Amino acid sequence: MSKEVLDAIRLAAQTDAILTDPTYSDKSIAGLINLTKQNSFNNNANILYIHTGGHPGIFAYEALLSN
Repeated sequence: MSKEVLDAIRLAAQTDAILTDPTYSDKSIAGLINLTKQNSFNNNANILYIHTGGHPGIFAYEALLSN
């Protein structure tokens, strides 16, 4: 798990109560965060993120996420 993915898991959980799995969903969240940091969207843009599930996979990473 990369630092970006771990940071994205924590950010989504802390700010929006969204649990994402580090295999698929969180990589897309990390990409969305990166695009936002690069100012890829207009300030008034509506962004839709579709969470497709997979959150049980997060439990395999309990040791990393409990810090």
